[in-house]
Amino acid sequence: MPGRATRADVERLLGKPQGMVASSPLYELPEENVLFTYSRGNCDPQDGGWNVPAGTIIEIEIIPQGKRLVGKAGFDLSKYRRTETQHPPAIIYTNVEEGVTITARLFTDPEDILHINLRPSVRELEFACPAKPAN
Repeated sequence: MPGRATRADVERLLGKPQGMVASSPLYELPEENVLFTYSRGNCDPQDGGWNVPAGTIIEIEIIPQGKRLVGKAGFDLSKYRRTETQHPPAIIYTNVEEGVTITARLFTDPEDILHINLRPSVRELEFACPAKPAN
């Protein structure tokens, strides 16, 4: 769970990563690849505004292997805001309450998932870094 689980929790569950993408450990699972982004601690600007200890998960990216359709993935899409982007062509479903973003191919019918991102939800706002005063 982003905002609470740690690198140690991930490695206890999944072992050592199979590789790295940028600075994110990569786990290659049978049905998806999973990337974890960990906090650097102390409200580091690259952490996206989360005040959690270093090594805490701040984002999980799930990349399906093979076709996975948005409508059959088990999400209640009535709880998501749907937007389209042209560059790159994608449909983005966002649920801020739960911290979930689903990105799908724009020109496929049915919509094929490119990746799912899990971030801390609004319930984790207690871990948000204090806002910096405007100058």
